[in-house]
Amino acid sequence: MQVVLGQEASSLDSVDNRRRLETVVPAGADLVVLAEAWQRHFGKPGSDLRPYAEPLDGPFVTEVERLAEERHTTIVAGMFERADATPDGTPYNTVVVRGGAHLDYRKIHL
Repeated sequence: MQVVLGQEASSLDSVDNRRRLETVVPAGADLVVLAEAWQRHFGKPGSDLRPYAEPLDGPFVTEVERLAEERHTTIVAGMFERADATPDGTPYNTVVVRGGAHLDYRKIHL
């Protein structure tokens, strides 16, 4: 099994981070594990992340799924998941797994 650990920081630009997936997910890897908050960097401490959160069927996860299928790999990546059901809308710090598995894990603390 070839495992790739992506030790590259994400940026504050979620569109750019989606584009960068093409370069950080190599062909031939069985499993690619990216850094926490790959969809968008946390920003400065205390930053409001609500405007940047996406649903699990949004553009970030859609691109992760597409690339995992195209490269025949499994990708693990962190994102801020929209949390419409929470009282203040604070997003979940979620890790998604797409490819050989389909899992979502909401971390307890943001």
